[in-house]
Amino acid sequence: MIAEGKYRARAIGAQVGQLKNEKGTKFIRVMFEITAGPELGTRMDWDGWINTPENVENTVKALIAAGWRGNDFSDWTGLGETRVQLTVTHEPEQNPEPGKPARIFAKVKWVNKIKELYVSNPLNKLEIEKISQEFAHVIAAARGKGATEDTGADFP
Repeated sequence: MIAEGKYRARAIGAQVGQLKNEKGTKFIRVMFEITAGPELGTRMDWDGWINTPENVENTVKALIAAGWRGNDFSDWTGLGETRVQLTVTHEPEQNPEPGKPARIFAKVKWVNKIKELYVSNPLNKLEIEKISQEFAHVIAAARGKGATEDTGADFP
């Protein structure tokens, strides 16, 4: 079983379904594939509920984070174009067989947008070119000293 934690993943498919319960609760199941780390290639499902306005809003936010650009649940345009961060937890099964202990399952609890690089005061193209020219000799010297080789040094 996959360990609890956070994983980078990409959506690879989605389908709308309905539970076989009294309410017939509707949901969207999205299959994600982990794209990095020791669990690379592991596939996990996530269910987004479409039974109340609040749940639909949360489901849509997760779908948008995963790249979805559609306007209804029959159009999966864009889904899987962006990576997301999955939060995986371990939970007991909800209705274990009588007399048997509940089994523990790995579950995708949250689907979140990956935080992007942010600089509060970015330089424009002209400023970047100027600073690059100013330090061109330092860049060239560093490359000449084997900066592309693994020196084992850690950089701050």
